[in-house]
Order: sequence, then C-alpha cells, then structure tokens
Amino acid sequence: REALKEQEEALHLNPNLIDSLTQIVSLYLAEGKPDKAIERCIAQLTTTQDRPQNQAMIHTLLGQLYRSQQQHEKAEAQFKLAIETDPNLLPAYFQLGDLYAKQQSFDRAIKEYSAAIAARPTFAPSYLLLGIVYDAQEQHDRATAQYAKALQVDPQLALAANNLAWNYAEYGGNLDVALSLAQKAKEQLPDDPRIADTLGWIYYKKNAYLRAVSTLKESVEKLAENPIVHYHLGMAYWKNGNMAEAKQELNSAIQINPAFPGADEARKTLSQL
Repeated sequence: REALKEQEEALHLNPNLIDSLTQIVSLYLAEGKPDKAIERCIAQLTTTQDRPQNQAMIHTLLGQLYRSQQQHEKAEAQFKLAIETDPNLLPAYFQLGDLYAKQQSFDRAIKEYSAAIAARPTFAPSYLLLGIVYDAQEQHDRATAQYAKALQVDPQLALAANNLAWNYAEYGGNLDVALSLAQKAKEQLPDDPRIADTLGWIYYKKNAYLRAVSTLKESVEKLAENPIVHYHLGMAYWKNGNMAEAKQELNSAIQINPAFPGADEARKTLSQL
C-alpha cells in the first residue's frame, strides 16, 4: 500500500511518468487485481492526450493486460491503437505479431493488413506488419518486399529499416545496403536492443568484429534472457579472439534455450574453443 501511494503521488506530480504507471500496474497484479490495473491505465490515458508517445505506451500496456486475461480482441485493438499513435513504438509491433503467431492467425493477419493497405496505402506500418507476418511464415522474399514498400511510404520508419536490413543480411542481399539500413535505424532509435543486435550481426558478417562486439554488448545488457543475442555476441567474441568471453556467451545461449536457432553452430564453435 505504501508503494502504491508513493507511485500514485509521483504520477500525480508528473502524469507522464510511464515507469510509475507500470509500477502501479505491477502492484495491482501482485494483489490479484487485473481489473484495477486496466481501470488505472484507462484513466491515465485522459491525462496524457498531449503526449502521443506516452499514449502509445499506455495502449501497449493495456494490450498486455487484456492479453494476460485472455481478452485477445481487446488486446489486439490496443496494440493497433499504439501503432497508429506512434508508428515507431517497437514493442507494440512485437506484441501484436506475437499475439497473431500464438493464435496461428497468419491468414487472418494477411487479409487484414492487405485490406488496410488498400484502404490507406500511405500508412507505412500496415506494410511493416504484413512483412512481419510473412517472416513468421518464413516467406522472407515477400516480407522483404513489404519492408521496402514501408520505407518508400515512410523513410523514417525505423523498424522497417531494421527488418529489411536483417532480411538482406540473413536471406540474401547486399550487405552494404543492409549495413546502411541498420545504421539508419540505430540513429533513429539508438537505445533499442533489437536494432543493436541487427547492426552488430551485420558488422560480424562484414568481418568488423570489434565493432560487432561493442554493438552486440548493448543488446545482451537489455535482452539478457534472449539466447540469440548471446549467441551473436559469442560468435563476435570468437572471431575477435576473445575466447573466454566467447565460451561464456555461447554457453549462456544454450543454457537459456538448447534448441534456439543457431544452437548447433554454437555447439560446434564451443567444441573448437
């Protein structure tokens, strides 16, 4: 109760303290009161109308709350509102994409995003989301085409640049173009660990191992439970001659998930250390 009181006071003094709102939500959830958490987020939306980025973050938080209560339609609506409010808010895309993936609703998603593009061809996030669905189905050529269209509509859409860079690097494309796209995404969203991972992995593929290590360390610090970023950093350490660090990171990746994409290569590399 004291913690809740202090966070509410902080939010009263500054309605844009999203961290305080997140803490309030966590406290309600700890008490088994998800309805209270949802109610509090809805109330906060009315106090941040002049801050689109904050509104988008609250919509994303609401989407997560609804999803945790198995209210998937409401969750989907909130994630879409977040994306429309702030097209560069990456967590909203990942949450929505994950929601569809968990439901195996790929055809539904493709139909919906295609209709959205037809209705509003100048809204770049629709192309981006369609690309994410194609990637989830391993139709990477189609995904790449959608990311490119998104950037044609909005050259500042950082996630589209990031995803296009990744697909060029992983599935056949010009590494120099991939590097340029990833660097552009990093400039726009310098603190996002997923973009740092993309950029660092491209540095690795271009044999710029020292830069790869420096950039990938940013990802590991913020995505400590993601085996792939540990794997990427471990491979970069290995190529840079840092054998002890490489061993540590590759082992961490396997411990987190023994079957992650790249696990076989990680084990093969470990056998050489």
